[in-house]
Amino acid sequence: MASVTTTAAAASAGGRHFTLSTCTGFTHGDSLKHLLWRDGFVRRWFDLILAVSPDLHTIVRQSGEMNTDIIRDWILITPEGALAVVLSTVVMYLLFLVASRIIGARMFTGLTSFDMSAALIFGAIVGRATLGPGPTLTAGVIAFLTLLILQGALGVFAHSGGARIVNNRPILLVAGTRVLEDAMSRTRITRAELQSKMRLAGIQSIDQISAVILEPTGAISVLRSDCLIDHGLIDDVIGREQIPRHLVRWTEEAGTI
Repeated sequence: MASVTTTAAAASAGGRHFTLSTCTGFTHGDSLKHLLWRDGFVRRWFDLILAVSPDLHTIVRQSGEMNTDIIRDWILITPEGALAVVLSTVVMYLLFLVASRIIGARMFTGLTSFDMSAALIFGAIVGRATLGPGPTLTAGVIAFLTLLILQGALGVFAHSGGARIVNNRPILLVAGTRVLEDAMSRTRITRAELQSKMRLAGIQSIDQISAVILEPTGAISVLRSDCLIDHGLIDDVIGREQIPRHLVRWTEEAGTI
């Protein structure tokens, strides 16, 4: 990897440009004593980008000079902007949690192409709202770290007894050979979508099913009738009492895992 060397110092009248040498490097003058270049961190990263990107290096050499404001605006962010990114990320995260509780697990099923399109649109909206009108590298890092902290805090809260508050409960859709229309209506899952999941699970006849459950993650579990269900596995399932008793193992050994 070629090193970038400083060969001369020249600055524009406005103090916002640095002149590039005709060889492999660039030069910067007294006007670049801005914080962006004083600490050397951003400059070293830019040197590395020039060294590993021949196309960018060619453009830089041909242009002869580059506005340092472009680099600064792409990487840095003001303290006010950083605070706005944190607040926006927190608000959008909480809004997403509320929406998932209202809409339910259907929000994560991905059963249709519309569901997947909606998920992509949600992601685009959230990303745009959190990063603001002018996304920068630092803003992205701040938003990413904020999301990590929020997700970690939510995990700790759920583990300490708040799982019922932040997570949707699993819902029984099919009990034995009977489709629960009320549950299907409440979860907004159609028979066609349910049948598709059954086929994917290798079900060839309704008689092969003990239960079909919509999980909190949006996945649909299909439990077969060739093996009894330990009652501890369905303790938290809404509508579990509708599963035929002869399909469930009601013993002390079949406790909750």
